[in-house]
Amino acid sequence: MEILNKAVSIDTANGKADALEYRAWTLLYYYRDYEGVVRDVNLIEKITGNTYNSCWGEPCGFHKGQALYKLDNYDEAIASVKQFPEAYYQLGLIYKDLKNDEKAKVNFELAKNYINYSMSEPYVERIDEIFEYMVANQLQP
Repeated sequence: MEILNKAVSIDTANGKADALEYRAWTLLYYYRDYEGVVRDVNLIEKITGNTYNSCWGEPCGFHKGQALYKLDNYDEAIASVKQFPEAYYQLGLIYKDLKNDEKAKVNFELAKNYINYSMSEPYVERIDEIFEYMVANQLQP
């Protein structure tokens, strides 16, 4: 961790967040340092000016939401993940499978509202990444 912390210091001093993104992921999955995850994701958002960043291939905001949940900060946890269209899209699919068309439509509409984001990884398509046409297809009668 000492080497990673040094890399983070160098990166952040140069206005970059690459090592910080990896550290946030590492703190969540290997160290269970939830306060550290929240701190790092907040700094990532400040450095990049973007609320939707990738921490080792996964949305940093999801990591922050998981950490806040583990810290019993439920309202903040919900607020940190509500901007992600993937969450609403998946909920829409679940409600659709459960034949609850009203809740499915509400969630697909929320996915549509939040779909304008950028992962800053032009060469990587995440497994759960959704696109406007996917949401539009689900909203068709």
